[in-house]
Amino acid sequence: MQIYLDEEVDRDLRQAAAAEGRSAAAVIRDALRAYLKAGAAVPAALDDPILAMAGRFGGLPADAAVDHDRYLYGPEESATPAGPDDRPQDAPPAPASVPGR
Repeated sequence: MQIYLDEEVDRDLRQAAAAEGRSAAAVIRDALRAYLKAGAAVPAALDDPILAMAGRFGGLPADAAVDHDRYLYGPEESATPAGPDDRPQDAPPAPASVPGR
């Protein structure tokens, strides 16, 4: 792993490490351990109850991520059947019906 420090932080880190007679890497490791132990590294987003559910469910349909609305709210019901006028304006024209088929 590599990290990049701005000049001021690098200078302060090296001074602190020298004053303690330790390597800069040892100071960084100890600082990170303390930071992680304090729980400060837990993103605020993990407090989101919906996000906390991510990855906790197994056995879901393969298309659950795409069709989640259908699974949550049921199939979409249309008041009227879709017709040619319901197509988006930029959609290609519908194929013409072929007699006898």
